[in-house]
Amino acid sequence: MSYQYVILDLDDTLLDFKKGEAEGLSRVLKNHGVADDELPHVVSIYHQVNRTVWTEIEQGSDRKMLLNQRFTRLFKQLGRPVDDLLGSQIESDYRAFLNNNYAIIEGARQLLERLSAKNLTLIAGTNGSQETQENRLKHTQLGQYFDSVFISEAVGYAKPSKKFYQPIFKHYPKMDHNNAIMIGDSLNSDIAGAHNSAIDSIWFNPSGMENTSLVKPKFVAKTYNDILSILV
Repeated sequence: MSYQYVILDLDDTLLDFKKGEAEGLSRVLKNHGVADDELPHVVSIYHQVNRTVWTEIEQGSDRKMLLNQRFTRLFKQLGRPVDDLLGSQIESDYRAFLNNNYAIIEGARQLLERLSAKNLTLIAGTNGSQETQENRLKHTQLGQYFDSVFISEAVGYAKPSKKFYQPIFKHYPKMDHNNAIMIGDSLNSDIAGAHNSAIDSIWFNPSGMENTSLVKPKFVAKTYNDILSILV
């Protein structure tokens, strides 16, 4: 099948979100009283809280409100409750670290260069904060490869909602369910979102995770070369 429009997720598909997340979490938690020997346990709880928050966001709940509650929920579970004002301040501190995470997954730039050379229309389609994602695209210089960028905060809906993809289809009148494909690392947002919008998908799965979900991608790629073999 020939694809013309390629929608790419950013975090952990092209940008190394996990690296910035780990560094930012460690620093912000230490700044708010978490000792070094507590960090692994607290970070584990944070990830549980964060998954719950993003599930609620992806189901349509208020994004800004929920993100501002992440650390309030975390410290409540730790038995060290903080008020909403402090919780939102901790979130703001954490967001500042994420805004300055410019780590790129090795080979991502070369992937975009190869896809661009084939005259494919590359579209960034990502969940997250508009300021964070635009800042990272600018400073990594990956933004130059994209024809357009769609970010959930600006769109008003997060993947996997079909409504996230509707503005993309509207922006590209010639894009249809046969010539568009989604690439991303998340089964629950990227691949499920593609399914909800009736377009094909490539699950970028470098760690070789087993798919035990009901979400089935059209293709699975362990490497960027695998993606290239599908598209070019």
